[in-house]
Amino acid sequence: PVSANLLHNAHLPLSNPNHHRGHHALVQRDKALPDGWTYLGCRGEPSGSRMMVAKLTTSTVSPGLCSTACNSAGFTAAGMQYGNECWCGYSNQLGGATTLTEDRCSMACSGDSSLKCGNSYVNSVYTRTSGSSALPAPAGWTQLGCYMDQSARTLTSGSTVDSSAMTVEKCMSYCGTGAQYIGLESRTECYCGTTLNTNTKVAVTDCLSSCVGDASEICGGSWRLTLFQRNGATSSSSSSSSTSSTSSSASTTTSSSAAATSSTSSLPAPAGWSYLGCYVDQDVRTLSGSSKLSWAGMTPTLCGAYCTSVGSQYFGTEAGNECYCGSLAATTTKKADSDCSTNCNGDASLKCGGNWRLSLYKTAAGRWTNLGCYLDQSSRTLTSLSKQNWSVMTPALCAATCASYSYFGTEAGNECYCGNALTVNTPEPITDCSTNCAGDSSLKCGGNWRLTLYY
Repeated sequence: PVSANLLHNAHLPLSNPNHHRGHHALVQRDKALPDGWTYLGCRGEPSGSRMMVAKLTTSTVSPGLCSTACNSAGFTAAGMQYGNECWCGYSNQLGGATTLTEDRCSMACSGDSSLKCGNSYVNSVYTRTSGSSALPAPAGWTQLGCYMDQSARTLTSGSTVDSSAMTVEKCMSYCGTGAQYIGLESRTECYCGTTLNTNTKVAVTDCLSSCVGDASEICGGSWRLTLFQRNGATSSSSSSSSTSSTSSSASTTTSSSAAATSSTSSLPAPAGWSYLGCYVDQDVRTLSGSSKLSWAGMTPTLCGAYCTSVGSQYFGTEAGNECYCGSLAATTTKKADSDCSTNCNGDASLKCGGNWRLSLYKTAAGRWTNLGCYLDQSSRTLTSLSKQNWSVMTPALCAATCASYSYFGTEAGNECYCGNALTVNTPEPITDCSTNCAGDSSLKCGGNWRLTLYY
């Protein structure tokens, strides 16, 4: 499946933004907002960055639709921009935004022209100030989050596609009372099952496509399921479980070689990586290579992509917003997984280490090798699957999308291609693949008709 991504409009940068001179009361702004959400105000983007984490793939935008969709995905802030864009984020990460007067948020919403949805690089911002933090779900069901799908399918009991009216409720009705799990994917697809064929939880930002039949609901993403479990059902999987066994609170000190080969935890890991556990960090770092600190949008997937780009076999997340790469120290000390319980800044549903504690990962040997820069063409070098205009694209996200294929390639900063064979095989200078990735400007994602190719 390929998500029908909404093209990102060309924005003009702000110049001399007006500062707040008083809030204009607009009663219609509270229309159809989810419980506990309220209007924060008109906000300009921080210099050189985004105040929100990721953009929703949707065809219509209004304050109620956007806020409800972001709430459904577990976010606590929503921003409407340029009239037809919905962005999701966290209310505790809006400090760098510029407060503007209400007249700066002047563009009509595509879903309700009587309401206003920001402007160019200006957001009409709504936040959740009260209410439950649990992921919302229809009565009798629990939303488990965002899970990986694959060609063999995670849910195998039944499926249907509705390209015009798919909703969460319609999928539940189709799957019937016998289904213990249901999953929605790529805005239009519904899957049913009594067990999970695979059980791999991924970042919530992978499931940011609205349902085609209700823009306020989330229906997965490309090869990603928004997964629900019937209340009272016994969790079961035909492969691995996402629930880790209880860890002892005792520390275990090992050599770096032992840590690299130890049996891994069953906690979820980014595609191409294995989770080793929770480890002590120190002034002389456990991972001695590159690092990115105070990373507002940090997740394990983004940290893994960054460390891949610098050639590291290990990466670790720490304190919610720190990413470390490099070789392991001569000795390492493993702690209980409960020591690594800090929410990731970029996805509060995931854990990113703790206070002087690393959630440590090792590359899965032999999965992906960077082959270099290759020519692409109108008939495409990789033809099996593609995802274009992807506003959060990184090599790691493309790799996860192409997990069931032999090759993947990134192109033009925001395009991802998968395939099992190359239709052409023409290497190009590495300098031709110098476009920054849309999801992380510190990484490179191909160029103009040039693929950064992996095998």
